[in-house]
Amino acid sequence: MKPAIPKSVVYSVVLLLVLLAVNAGVSWYYTRMLHDDTEIAKSYEILDALSDSLLLVYAAETGQRSYILTGDPAFLEHYQSAFSSRAEVLGRLKRLTADRPEQQEKLAQLEGKIAARMQFAERAIALRREQGFEAARELVAGRAGKQQTDAIRALVADMERAENATLQGRVAHATRSYSAASLAELGMLLLVLTTAGGAYVVIRREIISRFQAENYAHEQREWCMTTLTSIGDAVIVTDIRGMVTLVNSVAGRLTGWGEDAVGKPLKDVFRIVNESTRRAVENPVDKVLQEGTIVGLANHTVLIAKDGIDLPIDDSGAPVRNKEGELTGVVLVFRDITERRAAEAAMTRSARQFHLIAETIPQMVWMAAPGGRIEYLNQRWLRYTGVSPDQAEGWEWQRIVHPDDLPGALAKWTHALETGEPFAVEHRLRRADGIYLWHLGQALPLREDGQIIKWFGTCTDFDEQKRTLDALHESDERLKFALSAARMVAWEWDVTTGTTIRSDNAIEILGVPSSGIQAFQNLIHPDDRARVEAMAAQALRGEAPYDAEFRIITPDGRLLWIADQARLRRDHTGRPTHLTGISVDITERKRSEQLLLEADRRKNEFLAMLAHELRNPLAPIRSAAHVLRLLGPEDEKLKWARDVIERQVLHMTRLIDDLLDISRISRGRIQLQKVPVSIASVVAGARETVRPLTEARTQSVDIVMPAEPGSVLGDETRLVQVLSNLLNNAVKFTPMGGRITLTVSTLAQEVFITVRDTGIGIPADMLERVFDLFTQLDASLERSEGGLGIGLTLVKNLVGMQGGTVWARSEGRGKGSEFTVRFPLLPEMPQVGPAPTFDGDEPAPASRRLRILVVDDNRDAAQSLCMLLDLLGHETRAAHDGPSGLDITKNFGRRRCLSISGCRA
Repeated sequence: MKPAIPKSVVYSVVLLLVLLAVNAGVSWYYTRMLHDDTEIAKSYEILDALSDSLLLVYAAETGQRSYILTGDPAFLEHYQSAFSSRAEVLGRLKRLTADRPEQQEKLAQLEGKIAARMQFAERAIALRREQGFEAARELVAGRAGKQQTDAIRALVADMERAENATLQGRVAHATRSYSAASLAELGMLLLVLTTAGGAYVVIRREIISRFQAENYAHEQREWCMTTLTSIGDAVIVTDIRGMVTLVNSVAGRLTGWGEDAVGKPLKDVFRIVNESTRRAVENPVDKVLQEGTIVGLANHTVLIAKDGIDLPIDDSGAPVRNKEGELTGVVLVFRDITERRAAEAAMTRSARQFHLIAETIPQMVWMAAPGGRIEYLNQRWLRYTGVSPDQAEGWEWQRIVHPDDLPGALAKWTHALETGEPFAVEHRLRRADGIYLWHLGQALPLREDGQIIKWFGTCTDFDEQKRTLDALHESDERLKFALSAARMVAWEWDVTTGTTIRSDNAIEILGVPSSGIQAFQNLIHPDDRARVEAMAAQALRGEAPYDAEFRIITPDGRLLWIADQARLRRDHTGRPTHLTGISVDITERKRSEQLLLEADRRKNEFLAMLAHELRNPLAPIRSAAHVLRLLGPEDEKLKWARDVIERQVLHMTRLIDDLLDISRISRGRIQLQKVPVSIASVVAGARETVRPLTEARTQSVDIVMPAEPGSVLGDETRLVQVLSNLLNNAVKFTPMGGRITLTVSTLAQEVFITVRDTGIGIPADMLERVFDLFTQLDASLERSEGGLGIGLTLVKNLVGMQGGTVWARSEGRGKGSEFTVRFPLLPEMPQVGPAPTFDGDEPAPASRRLRILVVDDNRDAAQSLCMLLDLLGHETRAAHDGPSGLDITKNFGRRRCLSISGCRA
C-alpha cells in the first residue's frame, strides 16, 4: 500500500499551482503592456503630425503677412514650402489615424479648413501683388483669415486633446503595468522558489523514502523550470561559478542561445557593452556573487546577441540561497527595451522639435507653470532683454514691461490664469539697451485631463507696425479733419468696374453718398456737364490732366461751385485703372472772387473818377500860374509863389496821371502806340521832365550813354514816363546836393538803362515788394516828399507791356539804390534825327493869331485858359456847355480852334 500524501505536500503543490496561474496571468498582462507601448509610440507620432499641420498654417500665415507688409517675394518661400508640405503631413495623419474613426472624421474637417485658409492666403497674396498693400490690408483686416486660423487651431487642439487623453491613459496604464508586472514576476519567482524550497523541505520531512523525496524534488525542479520558462522576461540562472544552468525561451530568443548555453560561462552567453563607448560592462552576476545582493545594469547597456545584433536591455540579478542561507547561484532577469527606447526617443524628439521651433521662430517664446511662474525662455527672449535665465524666471519678467503698460498686462495675465482663457496683450518691453518696443504677448494653456499643466506663450515684436498703424491712424484723422475743414472730398473712380468711393464727408459737403459715380454726375449743372465729361474723357485718354471747375445742384437745391482735380493710375500694361482725385467746395471762394472783382472794379472806377475830378482844378491853377508869369512884374516874392504853384501843380499832375494810368492798366484800357523809338530821345525827354525837381534840390544828374544807344519798339510817351518815374523816385529819396547817375549800355541786342542814386537805399526784405502797389519804404519820408506808392508799380507794368523787365538792387539802408530796365533792341537802327538838347530854355516861336473857343463846364478852367491865350495874342471865347459852344461858333468866324475839356453835354 502506497503511503498517503501528506496534506502539507498537497497544500504546497496547490499553492505552487496558484502561483503559476497568477504568474501566467501576469505574463499575459505584460504581453498586453507591450502592445500598449506600440500604441503609445503611435500616439506620439499622431501628435507630431498634428503639430506639423499647425506649423504649416503658421508658416503660411507668416509668409503671407510678411509679404503683404513688405512686398518682398522672398517672404513667399515660407508660404510655398508650407503649401507643398501640406499633402505629406495630412497623408501621414491619415495613415496614423486609420484605426481611429473619431480622429478620421476630424481630420477630414481639418483638411477642408487648411485648404480654405490656403485659398484665403493665395487671394491676399494676389491682391498685394496686383493691387498693392492697401487692398491686401483691407482683406486681411477683415479678420476672415484670423477666424480660419483660429478654427484650425481649435480643431487641432481638439484632436490633440483627444489623442493626449488616449496617450495619457496608455502611458499611465503601461507604466503601472510594467512596474507591477516586474515586481510581480520577481516576487512570483522568489515566491515560487521559496514555495518550491518549502515544498522540498516538507516533502523531505513528510516522505519517508528517499525515492519519494527525490521524485518530489525532481517535480519541484520541473515546476520551477516551467515557471522560469513561462514568464515574459528573459531568465538565465547560473551556479556560484558563473556557469549557465538555465536559459528560458525568452532569454534564448534574445541571446541567440538555446540549451547549448547550459554549462557555458555567463560572459560567453550574456555579452553586454556600453551603448555609447562600446566598452564591456561589468557582469551583474559577478557583482551579485561578490556582494550577495540584488543589482541592476547601468543605463545605456546593449546586449550583443550570438548573431551580432545589438539589443538595448534592462536587467537585474538576484542571489539564490539554500535553507542555510548559503549562496548557491544567481538568477539574471532582463528584457528587451527597444520599444520603450523608441517611445522615449519619440518623446525626446518631440521635445527637441519644440525647442528647435522655439529657438528658430522670430518670436520670443516662453513657458509658464499653471500658476503663472515662468519656467522657460528661449534665447531670443534672453538676448532681447539682456538678462540671464535666473534673473527672468518666476515673476521677474515684470521688470522689463513699461510701467505704463504693466498694470494692464498683469490684470490680463491674472485673468487668464484664473479662467484658463487665452492670454493676449499689447505692451512695451525694454530692450537690453533700455529702449522700449511694442510687443504682442500671447499664450495658450496646455491641458491634461481638463487641468492646465503648462502655458505656452510668445512675444512678437510689432513696434514698427504699431507705430506705422498709429501714424496712419493719426494721419487718417488729420486728413479727415483737414478734408472737413477745407470742405474737400477725396474720391477714387475704378474705370474698369465703374465703381466710385468717396471719403466719409461726401454726404455732408456734396450731399451724395460715399459710393456711386452716376449719383454725382446727375448733380452737375446741365450747362457744365458736357464740358466736365469731355475733360474726364481726355484725362482717361491721357491727353490732358483732369482739372475742372463746375457747378453742382445738391439734392436740397443748393448751388455749389466744385474744383475737381484727379490723377490717372495705370496698371503694368499701361491700361487706365483708376482716377484718383479731390473735390473741393469753392463756393465761398467764388463768392469772394466775385465780391473782390466787384470791389476792384468799383475801386478802379473810383480812382478814375477821383483822378479826373482832382485833375479838373489843376488846369485853371496851372493856367493862372502861367498868366502870372506872363503879366509880371518880376517881384521876387511873387516869382517864388508862382514857382511853388507851378512845381506843386506839376507834382500833383504827375501823381494824378500815375493814378489814372494804374486805373487804366487795371481795367485793361491803356493803349500803347508802339513805334521805333530812339533811346537817346527817351533819355532826353525824361531828363527834361525832372529838371525842375533836380534844380530845386541842387542835385546833379550824370548821363552815361554811348553815341548810338539804339532804338526799341515802344510807346515813346510811356517810355519817357518810365524813366521819369525812376528819376523822380531817385530825386525824392536822394538828399539835397546828392548825385544821380543814368547809365545806358547795350549787350547782345539788349539795352540796359540803369538809374543809380546816393539816397537812403532799400532794405533787403523790401527788394521783392518794392514794385507792389501802394508800397512805401518810409511812410514819414513818403508823406514829406509826397507819393502814393504807385510809381514803381506803374513802371513795372509799363515796362512789361512793352516787352521789357525791371529790377531793383541795393546794398542796404544808407547805401543808395539802383533800378535797371531792360528792353530788346530793334535789329536795325531806324533813321532818327539828332537827340534833342538838354537845354530847353529857348521860347517857342510865336504862332499866328488864332480864334479859339474854349468849352469847359469848369468856369475857372475856361476863364483862366482864355486869359492865358489872350496874353499869348490869340482871340478867345468861352462857353460852359456844348449847346452854348455851338451857338458861339456860328458868329465867331471860320478860322477857329476848338478846345473841349471835361465838358458834360
